Amino acid sequence: MRWPPKSPYRISISSSDLALSVGKSLLMSNVNPPVRPPVPAKLPLQSKLQSLGKPILVASHPRSGTHLTIDVLRRQFLECSTWKYPGEPLDRLYLPLEGLTTPHQKLSLQTALKTLGRFSYEEARPLIKTHAYPALSHLASDYGELHHWIHQNAHKIYVVRDGRAVLCSLHLFMQSFEPQVRCSFSDFLRQEVNGISRVKAWANHVQTWINQPDVYVLKFEQLIQEPLQTLIDLG
Repeated sequence: MRWPPKSPYRISISSSDLALSVGKSLLMSNVNPPVRPPVPAKLPLQSKLQSLGKPILVASHPRSGTHLTIDVLRRQFLECSTWKYPGEPLDRLYLPLEGLTTPHQKLSLQTALKTLGRFSYEEARPLIKTHAYPALSHLASDYGELHHWIHQNAHKIYVVRDGRAVLCSLHLFMQSFEPQVRCSFSDFLRQEVNGISRVKAWANHVQTWINQPDVYVLKFEQLIQEPLQTLIDLG
């Protein structure tokens, strides 16, 4: 991917809220890269997917820096830039795979394709987010063509963060909607997820992903401490 872009971008990450800011937005810049023609509505699904470009799958265990990574990619690389209408949720800036299979507020395939289609530059790299395991088995039965397209075409980035920070953040985050985690941190760590402790669940997720041969492992701490070098490595 092209980096740095032609407009004067800069990264400023605060330790308190991990905010990312840019010196000038794409809308205000003078960069005019080639734009991809619209995808014809009547194309078969697999042809539509192929016309969308090569996606970037950003995977992680929850609370590991997924959204920060997505924001860095879409703000710093033209191929990953996109847009949303005012009032639309933030996940219209990327495709959250779990949204396709979550019963409440389920994302339709049509909305998913529209979201991916907003990455409109000629060499577009649509952004996809997941917290699932590498097989993405939750997609296979109902979204087989999408599942195949991702596995065959996606560049995969796995974001890993210090497990202590992940579990502390997860404990605080889940208290807003899960009464059972409104307990001490010690008790939280010992709670079981599918028959194993939360610590083991985190370790299994990380180990499974980093053992994949086609995955780029991005350390959250590296992104915070060395943003410039991280961008160069990603590019």
